[in-house]
Amino acid sequence: MLINYAIHSSDSNQMYLDFWPVVSEIWKKKFSIVPVLIFIDDEDITVDNSYGIIIRLKPIKDIPIHLQTQIVRFWATTLFLNETSIICDIDMLPLANDYFVDSIAKFPQESYIHLNPCFETYGRLPACYHVAQGSTFKSVLDIDEDWEIFLKKILTNDKYAKNLGHDKYAWFADELYSTDKVLSYVDKKNIHFVKRKGGQNGFRLDRGNWIYSKMLLKADYYFDAHSIRPYSLYAEEIEKVKTITLKAKKKHLTKLLIVFVTLIFKLKSKI
Repeated sequence: MLINYAIHSSDSNQMYLDFWPVVSEIWKKKFSIVPVLIFIDDEDITVDNSYGIIIRLKPIKDIPIHLQTQIVRFWATTLFLNETSIICDIDMLPLANDYFVDSIAKFPQESYIHLNPCFETYGRLPACYHVAQGSTFKSVLDIDEDWEIFLKKILTNDKYAKNLGHDKYAWFADELYSTDKVLSYVDKKNIHFVKRKGGQNGFRLDRGNWIYSKMLLKADYYFDAHSIRPYSLYAEEIEKVKTITLKAKKKHLTKLLIVFVTLIFKLKSKI
């Protein structure tokens, strides 16, 4: 299997939208994967399209915008029925070829894959990273052709969304719905869970502990980066990680050297 599109979403909230130029450049330049942004907002603002595709949708009335931007990523996969997409968070920076290319290369195109099925620690499938052809997404997740019908089908079901009148509720409706559909899908032989090395957040540069080795980053050691934010405050640091990532070479270090550098880095972190 080979990924063609990386699906993201946002409204005009700068806490998320500011990451689009960064994440789209990495997907395009490092992985040759076309980034897609589903932009849902009434605001007529300019969105950078230097590296990806922008698809604009008007907000659906009386439904919190954050729920629309979360769920629309799954629906958007059906815009590319015969090609493979990966569901992404806009502030999750992809870093390693091993993770996004090599780990799924052996699977046939009709597969439905999840790259971080951390049921034991998270209790459900994270929205990142479902991978499948658009036609497979449509079948497995029972995605309606009409976006509004699909959205309301999920949000009117108490199994996935409760107390919708309060903006903070139903935050995980997209994950609850997609997990339920994947686990109950009849044709189990095409569903593949690729366990993440190191567990739920293994080999991740995380905003809760933003400490990393430049040498390991150059070596494709880290799978992804859940970025520090807001971008406006940490732009210099985020751009530095992007620059190193784009210059990184796969297998830049031997496995033995990676182990050695990792041990030294961990020892320094404890001092």
